[in-house]
Amino acid sequence: MDAAILGVVGKWVGYFEEAIRAPRPVQIVITNKEDDFLLRDGHIYYLFCFNLPMKADGHVSPAEEADYLDCFKLSERIKSVRWMDSGEEAAFSQEGGSVTVHTAPYCCGRNLVVRVAKIVC
Repeated sequence: MDAAILGVVGKWVGYFEEAIRAPRPVQIVITNKEDDFLLRDGHIYYLFCFNLPMKADGHVSPAEEADYLDCFKLSERIKSVRWMDSGEEAAFSQEGGSVTVHTAPYCCGRNLVVRVAKIVC
């Protein structure tokens, strides 16, 4: 395998190892994205997001204005949602059992193909 690919895989595992070691699949469907999915470990969920675009400085490329959302049902109350690669908070809303997470694009130069958000309930 190419050393560059191994480097990307190693970087990805470094960011998201917690999300792939202990969590297990749950029967929660992301209603508007067929590739995205959730894993669960106790009161923590991990939202795996595929096909996110990359955003860049407006001087380098056109600004991304689109809002990418993942919608699903969850009976537990969410305390926080954070991107595991950056530690930044992810915007979300929860009304009753319906959750919407605003799945932010990667910053230019940081695309690791699959981005994971940690949801703490």
